[in-house]
Amino acid sequence: MMFWRMLALAASLMLTAAAPAPGQEKLFGNWAVVCDNVKRCEATALMPESWSGDEAPGLDIARDAGPAGAVTVAISPIREVPGIIDILIDRHMVGSGTMRDGSIHLTGGTAEGIARAFATARQLTLRSHGKIIATISLTGSSAALRYIDAEQGRAGGVTALVARGPKSAVLVPAAAALPKVPAMRPGRGKAATLPAAQLTALRTQAGCDGPMPEGWEPEFDRLDGRSTLLLLPCGMGAYQGWAAIYVLTDGKAVAAQFDFGIESDRDPVPTLTEAEWDAGNGSLNSHAKGRGLGDCGISREWVWDGSRFRMTLFNGLDACRLSGNWMTRYRAQPVYK
Repeated sequence: MMFWRMLALAASLMLTAAAPAPGQEKLFGNWAVVCDNVKRCEATALMPESWSGDEAPGLDIARDAGPAGAVTVAISPIREVPGIIDILIDRHMVGSGTMRDGSIHLTGGTAEGIARAFATARQLTLRSHGKIIATISLTGSSAALRYIDAEQGRAGGVTALVARGPKSAVLVPAAAALPKVPAMRPGRGKAATLPAAQLTALRTQAGCDGPMPEGWEPEFDRLDGRSTLLLLPCGMGAYQGWAAIYVLTDGKAVAAQFDFGIESDRDPVPTLTEAEWDAGNGSLNSHAKGRGLGDCGISREWVWDGSRFRMTLFNGLDACRLSGNWMTRYRAQPVYK
């Protein structure tokens, strides 16, 4: 059921015209790539379909938009390894580094040079004290980086990673500013509540499955001086549940309104997987795993503008192939009233 909800979300996002559209994930061989709504791009290595096991090394590349868009590379063996780690591409050493927070982080010219070396390569290898500790397929990485060059307007220019040419860096489009959305900070005071009978009626209205999930209580959170958010338990899957989202104003509960990004815009009441209200920054969050391993899925954040929820962040990875890097597809800057 969760898989179909995620497919419905992807379809609804592709049809959204109310805001700059989130970037769409593209697959090239063993690589996935996404450029967000302001053209910051990321690419991540996927494990081959034949990979066995539930752990895998990681390789991620990101590039900012604009003529001077910085490149970063993160490479991760499966386990923490002390000391210097050699980085080889097709058996030729191209750099080295030490692990920090589980990864080797490369920036600047080193990161650009390694990314450019992917254009004609087949495999990246990590070596520690003369022993190979990880190998990662580069099949598709050249096409993924060529896609980034095209999306950021670099193709045929000196700043391109793969599609290089003589065009000046000044011809690369400048990085766009993040869209701004109005937001309200959580109101003070106690949140409104509803009696059990009314909650039961609201679950029926939302088409929730069966009785209230055991051990999961409705949650009431203050949105502003008049309104309260209701996260109403609706259904439970194998490893995560989803809630119907209502807003209470002057004692009346109505289906919450969103600019975009809910699981399905065809439901009478919007639902979110693993919904959570963060009172500290006034955001409504959702985290939906594509499968139990958590290597794929979607996470989103919205802020309340006084009448509806406005998206500020969308991360996701459709390909369930042990990358685990839920790449950014959409960002917006909340402007608090």
